[in-house]
Order: sequence, then structure tokens, then C-alpha cells
Amino acid sequence: MTGREPNGEPEVDDWFAEPERTMRLRRRESERAPDAEDWTDDDNDREIGIGVRALRPEAKLGLAVAALAVILLIGLAAAGVFSSGTKKARPPVTTPPTTTAQTATTPQTPAVVVPATPLKPGDTGAKVKELQQALAKLAYLSGTADGKYGPATEAAVKSFQQVAGLTTDGVAGPKTLAALRSAANSTSTGPATFDAPTNTLAPGDTGSQVLILQRELTGLGYSTDTLDGTYGSKTVAAVKAFQQAAGLTPDGIVGTKTLQALKSRSTSG
Repeated sequence: MTGREPNGEPEVDDWFAEPERTMRLRRRESERAPDAEDWTDDDNDREIGIGVRALRPEAKLGLAVAALAVILLIGLAAAGVFSSGTKKARPPVTTPPTTTAQTATTPQTPAVVVPATPLKPGDTGAKVKELQQALAKLAYLSGTADGKYGPATEAAVKSFQQVAGLTTDGVAGPKTLAALRSAANSTSTGPATFDAPTNTLAPGDTGSQVLILQRELTGLGYSTDTLDGTYGSKTVAAVKAFQQAAGLTPDGIVGTKTLQALKSRSTSG
């Protein structure tokens, strides 16, 4: 008869069965006993879990700080803070060309005004004065324009008429005034023009060549008093003054040398 062991297992007489029984017992004990390795792992897991939970707010803060730092670095890079110290050359500013306003030039008023109304000896007034100024400008009259159509003015008109190829009546008619206006306008912006005589002259001569001589001398500043075409004492005195200034013998005769000097100072043409 086979007995039972205290743990309920049947008693085995055969000693060969002991090792098998012992192994079964150990296996059962192992199943009932807590696993030391598993317990250790569970404890570690709990500690790690506690650490993760404890560090989670700090991790969030760190991530936020890192994100802000990245955004800040991107903004600074876009602003060129990390670029080289050399500034980029700006394109040159082109200034539109300024247009210079041209000043409108007004026609110059003739320096010599010639009257349009015919005049005759004995007339007076502003129109006579204009006539005298025109004759003086063209070196046909010397002295001051006084507005009186006297003998000097009549002689100057005759001299002009003779040079212009008009009737020498001493009256400033339409033809005389038109010729005078044309001559005055051609020389209104410059000195009076006059010709030198072409022939040698001496005291007592008369005619157009004497008149030309008198006009040139008057224009050069050597007044003959009147332009009457007569080589009188006043013309002789003017010729002597001219000869002395030109370094010639002042004999009052328009010889070859005097004539050449007069031609060199002529302003005609």
C-alpha cells in the first residue's frame, strides 16, 4: 500500500522518482514566489515614470525657449545682422535734367528815333530834336540838340541829302526822312559809319568830298562846326588837330599821308 506525503503527493517508494518529484516541487514554488527580477523592473519603471512626470513642465519650458530662440535668430538673419559689414551699394539716384528757361529777348529799340512827320527850317519841338539827334548820330551835326530847326540843322540836312543823292534843299521831307531812318537803323547799335574822302583836299575847296571830310572829322571827334561842304577855317583847324594826333605835319592840308590816315580810321562798311 502506498502512503501519501504531507503535501498530498503520493508517497513514492522508488527512490528514482525522487528527483522528478523534487523538480515538480521547485517548479511550483517558483510559480508561487514573486519574481525578484520583475519586481526590480517594476520599481525602476515607477521611478522613471515619476522622473518623466517631474521633468515634463521643464521640458515644455525648454521647448518654448528653444522655439523663441529659433524665431529670433531667423528674424535677425532676415534683418541682415549676421551679414558682412560692407553695406550694399544703393543704386544711384538719377536727377531729372533741369530745363533752363530761356529768357525771351525783346527786340532792341533803335537808339536813334527818326520822326515820321516832314520838317522844315523854322520848326521847333520834340520832332525837330529827334531829327537833330539822328543827324548827330550819323556825324552830320555837332553840338546839342535844342529842338530848333535853325541854320546848323538845315546845313546838316543838306549834307546828308548830298551824300544820300537827294535834292539838297535842306528840308526833311518824306524821302530824306526815309533815307535818314534807314541809315540810323543800320548803325543804331554801333558807332556812326562814314567814308573817307577819295581825293586830296585843300582850304577853299567845296563840294561833296569836302562834305565827306567834314563828316569823318566830326565822327572822329574833330568838329568842323558845320557840315556845309566848304573847306573853311573851321575845317582847316579840324584837319590840323587830326594831323597832330596822327603824328603828321599839322599843315591843315589833306595830302596823301593825311588822306591815308583818314582812310585807315574810316568806319564805313
